[in-house]
Amino acid sequence: MSSRQLLAKRTLDNPKDIPKRIRQHRRAGKLKSVDIGTVTTREVTGGRTSREIAEQLRIDELGGIEALENLRNPIGPTRRHLLPD
Repeated sequence: MSSRQLLAKRTLDNPKDIPKRIRQHRRAGKLKSVDIGTVTTREVTGGRTSREIAEQLRIDELGGIEALENLRNPIGPTRRHLLPD
């Protein structure tokens, strides 16, 4: 699976179907045609939890959800123990 990032106001996501998610973001006005070249993907092996951990680490690296369009953290307080130290 992949995790992808949109740059406009950054959004991080971990969709199973990246082309479908890009279409959804385009329809919602979150991604303009001119910005399609800014979409990046990163392969994350494993299942859903592995993708959520990778997404959370990247969110934290970029300054938290306050700095992004993301509405919530994929790894909440009760699952923070899953993150590496």
